[in-house]
Amino acid sequence: QALRAQATDLCRGRVLEVGVGTGLNLPLYDPGRCESLTAVDLSPGMLREARPAAAALAPRLAVDLQLMDAEEDEPPPDPLLSSPLLSSPL
Repeated sequence: QALRAQATDLCRGRVLEVGVGTGLNLPLYDPGRCESLTAVDLSPGMLREARPAAAALAPRLAVDLQLMDAEEDEPPPDPLLSSPLLSSPL
């Protein structure tokens, strides 16, 4: 948990989280520093699990959950992307 908090604390502006999984990182993002968050995962089941955490952030931070295989697909186009975060199961 401490490593996740350190990683999300570095994020600013428009954030792309690759491998959002069940959304464990989502409550750790600071809406005061993050303008928007696009979170992608290759598993529809994981995105379903992440929806409640994304909804809890929604009043304070725009969260866009997207189905995507980061190894195969192009990332969502965002010329103003500030902070990419690659999540990995720890």
